[in-house]
Amino acid sequence: MTPGLKTKLFSRIQEIPEKDWAGIFPRELENYYFFKAIDESDFRKIRFYYALVYENDIAVGAATFFLMDFQLDMAIQGWFKRLTKAVKNVFPGILGVKIIFCGSPMGRGRIGIIGQREQVLEAIVECMEKVAKREKAVAIAFKDFDASYDGLLQGLQSLGFERTASLPTTVMNINFDNFDAYLKTLSRSSREGFRRKFKKIAQGPKFDLEITNQVDIELSCSMHELYMQTVRNSEVEFEELPPDFFANISRNAAARSKFFFWRLNGKLVAFAHCLILYGYFIDYY
Repeated sequence: MTPGLKTKLFSRIQEIPEKDWAGIFPRELENYYFFKAIDESDFRKIRFYYALVYENDIAVGAATFFLMDFQLDMAIQGWFKRLTKAVKNVFPGILGVKIIFCGSPMGRGRIGIIGQREQVLEAIVECMEKVAKREKAVAIAFKDFDASYDGLLQGLQSLGFERTASLPTTVMNINFDNFDAYLKTLSRSSREGFRRKFKKIAQGPKFDLEITNQVDIELSCSMHELYMQTVRNSEVEFEELPPDFFANISRNAAARSKFFFWRLNGKLVAFAHCLILYGYFIDYY
C-alpha cells in the first residue's frame, strides 16, 4: 500500500463518522442514510462492508462491499434455468460460490476518491482481498460501474481482473417540465399508443393513488409481498430485499423519498419508490 494511506473496514455504516462519508460522497442518491437503512434491514443472504481510506487521518476514499453466495446460473434463462432450479431443489447450494463484490446489490457501483486515484483504488482492492481470504470467497468483483469509471478501473486488468458485460440499465434524461412536454418528445406512433392505453385505463376499474414518504412496518410487509411476486416471476435473480427494508428506507430517507401506491377497492396492487436528488431517480424495487 502507498505510504501514508491507511484503510479501515467497517461492518456497519453507523461505525463511520457521517462527515467522513459525506465528504467523499456529497451528492450521491445512495447516501449515508441509505446504507443505514440497509444495515437496519434483515438481509440474510448478503453481508455488507464499508471501507474508508485515510491519509493523515483525513478520509480520501470510500467504497461499499458485499459478500454473497453467487448463483452460477443467475443469468441463465429458458429450459436450462428450469433444470438448474430443479437441481438446486435437490442439492441446495450446489451452484453457489462466495464472491466479494465492490458496489451495491441494488444499484450502480460507486467509489469515492479524493486525490491519489490509483493508490486509493489499490488500497481498496487490498482490503477486498483480505476480506475474501478471511471469508473463503473464491473471487472478488466490481459490480455495475458505468463508463465514467473506465479510466479508473482499466488498471484492474493488470491485477488479474477480467472485464465482462453486466445486465443492462436504463438512464433517462429529464429535460421536460411535465408529462405533456414529455409526450412531445415522442414519435407520433408512440403518442397515439399512449392515448389508446389511457383510454383503455379510463374505461377500466378505478385505482386510488397515494403519494407519501411514510411507510410503517405493516405496509412494508404488504409491499414486500408484491415485490416477491416480481422476484419469483423473474428468471434472472440477484438480490432479495427483506420485508422491513421499505419501512427502514422511509424512516432514514423520508426527506428524499416518494412512495407511490395504487389501490383497488382498498387493496394495494402496485407501488413505486423514488429517491430525490436534483430530480427523480426511480428505484427498480
